[in-house]
Amino acid sequence: MVGPLFVGQGVTTLWLLVLAARGDAPALPVLAGAVCLAVVLVVTALGAVPLHRVLDAGWDAAAHHRLLRVDSVRVAAASLGVLAAAWLVLG
Repeated sequence: MVGPLFVGQGVTTLWLLVLAARGDAPALPVLAGAVCLAVVLVVTALGAVPLHRVLDAGWDAAAHHRLLRVDSVRVAAASLGVLAAAWLVLG
């Protein structure tokens, strides 16, 4: 369900990185947004997905607790990514 959204955000981020490399977009907010997206993707792949698989097999309180911590990291990174986007647009 979130795959198409991640693909869209990845394509947009790559496009902005190209623009920044050419000097057509400010590099710092673009790089900040790219780092935030990378953190979200890595934490999702290495943390959230495996924990969801554990929970698919049945309730596991420890896995649920770890998933909440992983999701907190993802929310923080995504929120910082929104701030980077606002910095880019309003900057």
